[in-house]
Amino acid sequence: MIRLAAVTAAVLLLLCGCKKDPSGQTADAGPVTGLNVFFFETRDDSDAILISSPEANIMIDTGLYLEAPKLMDSLAEKHVEHLDILVLTHPDKDHIGGAQSVLNGLQVDRLIMSRATKNSEEQALLSSAMDREGLTVDIPTETETFEFGDLKITVYPAWQEDYDKTNDYSVAVLAEYAGRRFFFPGDAEKERVTELLGEYDIGDVDVYKLPHHGRDGKKADKLLERLKPEYCVVTAAAPGEKTSAKLKELGCAVYSTFDGEIRFMVDPETGDIKIENKSETDGGIK
Repeated sequence: MIRLAAVTAAVLLLLCGCKKDPSGQTADAGPVTGLNVFFFETRDDSDAILISSPEANIMIDTGLYLEAPKLMDSLAEKHVEHLDILVLTHPDKDHIGGAQSVLNGLQVDRLIMSRATKNSEEQALLSSAMDREGLTVDIPTETETFEFGDLKITVYPAWQEDYDKTNDYSVAVLAEYAGRRFFFPGDAEKERVTELLGEYDIGDVDVYKLPHHGRDGKKADKLLERLKPEYCVVTAAAPGEKTSAKLKELGCAVYSTFDGEIRFMVDPETGDIKIENKSETDGGIK
């Protein structure tokens, strides 16, 4: 969770227009405006991301099993009861660990997965939770696009049927809103990054989740150069040494989920981006 001082929280409460009803309880100000992208705080290398707009909630990965209670608490604090789409980029435990809790605790309309599977406890729990009425399970073999009002989601599945590394099965996601673009490549490594550098015309992005927790790779550096992000998020304590050097060269501001939950807010009219994160007070990662 974002650690805000009491005074800051009070100011934010006033800014959002919340008010108390006659019973003394705080009442909601009304429908949320704009786009909010949350990168949930992690204690270990793991991914859990929420994309929330007035029209939809999209979740990408669910972190580790041991962090599932904290994840569900964070979703409850945001009043998230329904997901239009849950994307599980690939079946590693640091991406699907909380999936059973999410599927059992929330209404999920569509589950998008890679074609990869693993013989793991997390996979078994996920498979059990998937056996429920009304859940659409989608294993895409070609690019898919979903639109929810002003929010556009594009899903890029891996090209090949077989890879040496599970990470290279990663489903990638592009979110577009008010002229701003967020790209999430899962744990893509060399083969998958090569694909993303290939036929996909992704173009420049504003916010980029570093692949495979920011670990070093020549192909990953080339993708960074291609995407030219202004902001990068690493779901680890810090990027690898060579990746850090490339980020500094490109002038990309870097935020870590080890420092607390990160929230990107996009104004629906201007497209302006605002960021909330504990590392802001420390000047971020340089």
